Amino acid sequence: MNPSRLGFFLLGITLSFGFIVGADRIGKAIAYRRTSPELSVRGVATQPAKADVATMVYGVSWRGENYAAGRTQLEQRRDVLVAKLQSAGIPLADIQVRAQDFNRYLPAPVGTKPENMGRFARGTVPDFAIEQQIAVRTSKVDTIAKLALEPVEFIDDVIVSRSAPAYRIAQLDEAKRELLESATKDARRRADVLVTGSGSKVGSLLEASQGMFEVSSPDNPESDFDTTSINKVIRVVATLRFEITKE
Repeated sequence: MNPSRLGFFLLGITLSFGFIVGADRIGKAIAYRRTSPELSVRGVATQPAKADVATMVYGVSWRGENYAAGRTQLEQRRDVLVAKLQSAGIPLADIQVRAQDFNRYLPAPVGTKPENMGRFARGTVPDFAIEQQIAVRTSKVDTIAKLALEPVEFIDDVIVSRSAPAYRIAQLDEAKRELLESATKDARRRADVLVTGSGSKVGSLLEASQGMFEVSSPDNPESDFDTTSINKVIRVVATLRFEITKE
């Protein structure tokens, strides 16, 4: 055989052998990696908190035949309500007076069904309805809680109504960081406890994920986002997946 051809032939055999050996080692490494035991654990952290923002919406409404007189009465009651909120300690900047809403109702045609009468005037001449909302968003949480207990009013054909208050936590960033750190540490502690005495130890962290931050009432921990109570409990779950190695 030509010496040159013999050299190329031997080189080809050498490269092929090296490829086979390398592929075998890579395959074994992948197989070992796939069969390495793993452990997934959940860590939980909770923290008590108090709402720092309260919202409540008042409604002022009037209905009658004399539009001009009704609007004057409504605006007088609205101004009294705003002054009352300020005297209770709510800053004017926390009070939003929204635009008025108007409706005009015509007399009902003859033969109108009783269930449809609400769409028409209550008498034989047109009447009008005026509504206006006063929205409050404030950090005076305890003040809103007291105002929410006061009765609504009905004065001079003007009805003052009120929504239920809603209490929220606006500043959650710092609490979220602390809770996530605590939940992660709790998950690691749980992993260490689970492998204790097994001849193995917790190895590298393979994956980490967090659940939603839940804000619940102390009296109703099943609620995910409570707005009815001032005092709350914040909860988060962190899920960690570890590699398990021999000690």
